[in-house]
Amino acid sequence: EVRAQSTATTDPAAQTTTTAAPATAPAAATDPAALALKAGDAQKANMAQLQTYRWRVKTDMQSAGVSKANVVKEIGFDAQGKITATPISGETTEEQKRGLRGRSQEKEMSELADYLGKVTQQSLAYMYMSKGTLVDMFEKATITTEGDATKVTAKDVYMKGDTVVMTLDSATMLTRHLTFTSLMGADAINGDVTYAALKDGTVRVTNSTIDVPAKGAKIISESFDFVKPEN
Repeated sequence: EVRAQSTATTDPAAQTTTTAAPATAPAAATDPAALALKAGDAQKANMAQLQTYRWRVKTDMQSAGVSKANVVKEIGFDAQGKITATPISGETTEEQKRGLRGRSQEKEMSELADYLGKVTQQSLAYMYMSKGTLVDMFEKATITTEGDATKVTAKDVYMKGDTVVMTLDSATMLTRHLTFTSLMGADAINGDVTYAALKDGTVRVTNSTIDVPAKGAKIISESFDFVKPEN
């Protein structure tokens, strides 16, 4: 427990006294239901704006701390509002082996890429929550405010045992930062996601790191080149 300490100092010339301000602890949200609806509406409107953009994501797939492949994809949304990813470029950063060792290496890379692709798809659900999921999460969450930020901590959001810690801008109720833990089968998935606003205020993911300790694998992604296609 941190106790605030007050100190008073007197200037002999000015005869004024100053007192240190007490430390401010995070405050519990006063109306979680109202905050849930506000956040849900804000996120829904933001997603509608984001769906007018296309952008690119550069992903570094790592295994045992070593980069295995770099991939660039163009991201957008289909008519149903689902995220689409179109490969633009990709390269393997490992030295290619020949013969049987080469075929074994290709198989391992293919399996790793397929597995990490599934991990990415599951992670997207946490990065871009629907209004309904967000409202449900708020109902079971611990919500606190500190300064200009609202922190939402919840468990069992998509599955039993997962956790989400979401930091929102209290004024806009849009996401600034997100961490989550989930499961891919028996494997733990740990995500760390940073968000920022474009010039028009639309908030999007800027960077993310998805860690799968059981596989010794990481997916490190960076988003860039956000543009609005001409109709």
